[in-house]
Amino acid sequence: GEDMPIWEEEFGKSGNIIYESDSPNSILYATINQLVLILTSETTTDLEYLKVMILTYKSYILPEEFLQKLLDRYSVPESLNMESVAIRTIKARVVNVIKKWLVLSFEDFVPSMFENMKKVIEADDDYGFMDQIISIVNKRHNEPDHKLERVLSGKMSSKLMHLIDPSEYLDSIEPLELAQKLTYISFDSFKKIQTSELLKNAWASPELKYKA
Repeated sequence: GEDMPIWEEEFGKSGNIIYESDSPNSILYATINQLVLILTSETTTDLEYLKVMILTYKSYILPEEFLQKLLDRYSVPESLNMESVAIRTIKARVVNVIKKWLVLSFEDFVPSMFENMKKVIEADDDYGFMDQIISIVNKRHNEPDHKLERVLSGKMSSKLMHLIDPSEYLDSIEPLELAQKLTYISFDSFKKIQTSELLKNAWASPELKYKA
């Protein structure tokens, strides 16, 4: 179930993950634990799945909860007596997911998430994983597109807004990347649309058209 600790849920357990009948690699349903287990598998890596997961996870779980699942996965229970190579691989996979997450959706992170991440990872970090994460965080803080993103999303303090000219950053960003950023920002609004609103062109009906 969704509340079960990740290390207590068997990978691939029947009923916890269901694949499309005509496409064995396409997931029809899965618990959060199963999705994270696939994401951080010690035997396989699917970069496309990693990207899709990061860009869509907010439709079914909060950023803080998603991070906690990853950190739970990072903390391998000693009682499992896993080989050191397997433990290192799992930890590295978790860190790789976090690094990719920082690159694709840095705006998802709030200070408390960084504090939690630092506490858990530094408690068992013989490989310099936290240094890798900090390096990306520092880089993202200084990137022009991140400043522009904060302006476009309204997350920048009004006291700073008048000091920032968005056009200052437009010339330094590729059109495709700018389009992606705008899409990410708009996602919070689009995910609120209910399935029923899409039936029979409901948004076009006279009594609801003003909401469209």
